[in-house]
Amino acid sequence: MNAKELVGKLTWLGHDSFRLDGPVVIYFDPWKLSGRPPVADLVLVSHEHHDHCSPEDVALISGPETVVV
Repeated sequence: MNAKELVGKLTWLGHDSFRLDGPVVIYFDPWKLSGRPPVADLVLVSHEHHDHCSPEDVALISGPETVVV
């Protein structure tokens, strides 16, 4: 996958939150997610501030195989 294809799979979710959809679903700093977002394979949290590390949002997108870093 080249960079252009990768960017096409990137969704801005508000503030500093993004989701990358592909063979795996990766969230970056999930916060204030709405609806029923896809379950994450990987959640990346940049730091502990509430608007980057929301336990409620991580729980919302986590499944039994989700890895949180």
